Amino acid sequence: KVSVINNQTGALREATSGDDGTATFAALSLTGSYTVSVSKAGFGSEERNDVTLRAGPDRQAYMLLPVIPKK
Repeated sequence: KVSVINNQTGALREATSGDDGTATFAALSLTGSYTVSVSKAGFGSEERNDVTLRAGPDRQAYMLLPVIPKK
């Protein structure tokens, strides 16, 4: 699961990543910054704060999730 929160408005968008691990969010506001969170069952999670967007090419955030050992 990938979540994107606009830090100024609190608007939340969520998506499920594809088999290749990518998720796309169209038409995000260029105003303000975002917090991007990624999680998956059996793995840990990662969060990036203060991600800013600019007009132009797609913005990509590469995130690695640690594997949670089975108990």
